[in-house]
Amino acid sequence: MSGPSLQKTTALSFVLHLIVFLIAILVLKQSHYPLTPAPYIVNLVGPDIMQEADTGSGTEISKIVTDLVVHEKVVEHDIHKKIERANERIAVIAAKKQVERMMRVRSIITLKAVGKEHKDNSETISRDTGKGTALDDYYTKIRREIWQQWIFPTINQKNLEAIVSMKIMKDGSVIIQKIEKSSGNPIFDRSAIRALTKASPLPPPPYEMEVGVRFNP
Repeated sequence: MSGPSLQKTTALSFVLHLIVFLIAILVLKQSHYPLTPAPYIVNLVGPDIMQEADTGSGTEISKIVTDLVVHEKVVEHDIHKKIERANERIAVIAAKKQVERMMRVRSIITLKAVGKEHKDNSETISRDTGKGTALDDYYTKIRREIWQQWIFPTINQKNLEAIVSMKIMKDGSVIIQKIEKSSGNPIFDRSAIRALTKASPLPPPPYEMEVGVRFNP
């Protein structure tokens, strides 16, 4: 009985020594690779402060957007005001121009060559607005000035009519604009232009005006 027991004891001892030897080898291998502790994440700012910062950013952005909207509305309001003021000024200028046009309705004075020696020819002024205005004396005066400078050409045609438009400046100088109606006779038309040129400057008018001068034989 002692034989098998010794063999079993020897085998068991060998197994135990082998296990210890393997454990020792395993421990030695693990000692070459030191274990690194897991990293720690440290928040220098607490959660409440982070939440406050996020809330502050949202509030700041909201304030910026609000300011931009308010600024845009103010700019739009200012633009509308400027447009209204510009329209008012345009309306005032247009009304003023209309009044000036009404005051400066072009008049037509008529000159006749027949009976030139009669300086008080009854055919004096023909105005688009009718007779009897305060400017009649002025038109009569300039009609005489032009009439005195008109040298009627020797022609046999009687049914001639030339209308020449001119502008009388404030100093009385005359600017001939155009022949609105030609008589069909170049000599007659040239005599009309020459009369207006020689009559310049005319007596100064109360304001700059346009006048049509009708020349008849």
